[in-house]
Amino acid sequence: MIPRLLSGAALAALLCGGVLLGRDLYLRSKGALAGVLIDRAWAARLDDGRLHRPWPWADFTPVARLEVGRLGIDAPILSDATGRTMAFGLGWIVGSAPLDAVAGSAAATGPAGRFGVTAVGGHRDTGAAFLEDLRVGDTLVLRTGAAPQRFRVVSLDVVDARAARVAPPSDAAVDDGRRLLLVTCWPFRAAWHGNQRFVVECALES
Repeated sequence: MIPRLLSGAALAALLCGGVLLGRDLYLRSKGALAGVLIDRAWAARLDDGRLHRPWPWADFTPVARLEVGRLGIDAPILSDATGRTMAFGLGWIVGSAPLDAVAGSAAATGPAGRFGVTAVGGHRDTGAAFLEDLRVGDTLVLRTGAAPQRFRVVSLDVVDARAARVAPPSDAAVDDGRRLLLVTCWPFRAAWHGNQRFVVECALES
């Protein structure tokens, strides 16, 4: 009787392991395919200047790319930062200045527009995981379809999302007050969702 029970338990464990492994492979394959389709949508935008959905039912479009040469990062920035969208990459935080307002001379809009502050968010364990490895002085390149713009990291901070706000620039060297903020949950690799956020402040280089 006992050997049969042990055999049954072993079989159940193998089946559970197989299901979990299959689910993991499915999610990885789905993520890889989504990345290819997002890259194609971005290439189409560069080709004709129009916004393109990566797949017909997507409710977002790729609007920029962010590069960090030291870390080998070349990541798409999507048109909003909802949880659903950030499953596929970084997202522009609605209400901050548009990406093209940061990268060029277009008028900024939104609550933070008068400071030219654009905010981009991502999940700490996927699209924004690289933020943990950024250092003050690192160079980032933002591409929106116009001329690429270079930013430098000027600060790394942990803030309380309940009290934090987009403030006037803290660095006098910021060109026209334009900044790029990269935001994710903190601490990294935590199993819970709290109110703390890791914020990387980047200044537009002249």
